[in-house]
Amino acid sequence: MTPKEKIKEVISLSFPEKLKNGFDVRFWDGEIWKPAGVEKAGFTLVLNSPGALKNLILPPTELNVTEAYFFDEFDLEGDLFNVFESAYEIGGTKRTSGKNLQLLGKIAALPSSPKKKDKNFAKKLSGQKNSLERDSEAVSYHYDMSNELYSQWLDPQMVYSCARFATEDTSLEDAQKTNLTISAGNLTLNRVKHSSIVAAVGVPL
Repeated sequence: MTPKEKIKEVISLSFPEKLKNGFDVRFWDGEIWKPAGVEKAGFTLVLNSPGALKNLILPPTELNVTEAYFFDEFDLEGDLFNVFESAYEIGGTKRTSGKNLQLLGKIAALPSSPKKKDKNFAKKLSGQKNSLERDSEAVSYHYDMSNELYSQWLDPQMVYSCARFATEDTSLEDAQKTNLTISAGNLTLNRVKHSSIVAAVGVPL
């Protein structure tokens, strides 16, 4: 079998009988493939090398998927919401033990390519695990980035917290304003002294 045929087989075997949120696949040479049962694709999975799918799947962790995307093993074109819907649907597919073993065997037989990940990409931390010094170093490495980086996906006020989208058409700026308004109301800020500092960390209040 050719590399493309092996990839098509793995993708087809991973699909449930009826996939509501389907997608197209574009290979490294520009060929576009529409898997069986996909009438209207919600997005396109772009594989940039014969070994991209294997590098994306193995090891099966969120970190590996993120790094594979970051280092251009694959790309996603289209609505990101459709990507997540498709991932949840495929991930929740129930298969027999025999089908799972068959799929694992096919994944192991996928074509391989050297991973594009930079070996020096991950921060090498010093000190004892879970110590204050080591954790402080990890937090600093993760968050001490320039405003230029964060401005690529945060709203103009650079709010690093949840946002509330009333509709699919709500802008990020408006969603953040709504969240701040609701949070202020929940905190009853009229009773809080002007000198007080309130921090909303990651979750709505």
